[in-house]
Amino acid sequence: MEILITISLILGLSYLLLIAFFALGWQRLPSLPPHLPATPKTPISILIPFRNEVHNLPTLLQNLHQLQYPESLLQIVLVDDESTDTSAQLVMDYLQTHSLPWQLIRGKGGKKHSLALASSAIKHPWILALDADITFNPHLLQAYDHVLQGNSNLKMIAGPLCFSPSKSRWSGMMQLEFISLVVSGAGGISLRKPFMLNGANLLYSSEILKSENLRAEVTSGDDFFLMQSTQNQYGSKSITFLKDPRAIVSTSAPDSLAQWCQQHLRWTSKAKHYGQSFATVVALIVFLHNAALVGGLVLSLFYVNYFPFLIFGFLSKVLIDYILLSRSWAFFDQEKLKKYFLFLEILYPIYIVFVGTFGHFSKKNWKGRDL
Repeated sequence: MEILITISLILGLSYLLLIAFFALGWQRLPSLPPHLPATPKTPISILIPFRNEVHNLPTLLQNLHQLQYPESLLQIVLVDDESTDTSAQLVMDYLQTHSLPWQLIRGKGGKKHSLALASSAIKHPWILALDADITFNPHLLQAYDHVLQGNSNLKMIAGPLCFSPSKSRWSGMMQLEFISLVVSGAGGISLRKPFMLNGANLLYSSEILKSENLRAEVTSGDDFFLMQSTQNQYGSKSITFLKDPRAIVSTSAPDSLAQWCQQHLRWTSKAKHYGQSFATVVALIVFLHNAALVGGLVLSLFYVNYFPFLIFGFLSKVLIDYILLSRSWAFFDQEKLKKYFLFLEILYPIYIVFVGTFGHFSKKNWKGRDL
């Protein structure tokens, strides 16, 4: 029993220090001033791969058309990743009636091969990677330009991402957990320990895409491998996070808890390709601490003396998680999600143990493709 208590305390302390580290990193990130530079200077190529997004593309194309950015500094490259619906035709029809520096490329062989194919079409020194199922502020590019004008040493800027409201009864919990992931990744980047970002809103030097093969043997994870390549080539100081509400990109939340679990299973399945990295350490600490809480609950049914340690571990987790999230609700304008916090804290240990256990073995599917 003493050994189990010692292990639980070590895991709990490791988790507390880890989340406190992320909270400190988020707090240290500078917020951009309310006024952006009057004259943008950064040439940017927007790169958007899509597959079977016929329902989301009209909103995306309209958002792109409303961007407040000089056309002379802008290129938009849309890459059709072998869509089986009418997505490509929809884009072509839109391009014929709207004057912007558009380009449509027909990809093949999956997203990574399509991105490699598109790299030869990129003509600007900076690439903004976006997903097709998003909405964003017309001043998105200006926010990125502001950071780049003040720092010539950057090679990658991760942008903020959140879920748009969903009718699902699980929506609040999903939105809250997703914010915690984004803020944790931002905190790690801030303190020179980048381990997670999202390719749905990511700016990086075009040199990186042209020199990096994106680990083509791994179906997904292009965002992580780009980050890893940037860190290896230029150091962690070359990566930052854009803490500006004007740069927030919203994406559709999963329609159900089952879809949310499926998405997490996909994320977990690619973790084995990360190697010996800080991302692996983070994943292990989070998983083992939550597994200890679940195991401790079962153990307390047989050994009542363990119950106080279980309560202490759970309350400590609740406290540090609240500190992390409370620093970010206002930024994402999601204070209303506070009411889901305790609900998430109770269910999360069971949920993450399930995902972490079966994510390496279950069969994953994305838009008609097995992963």
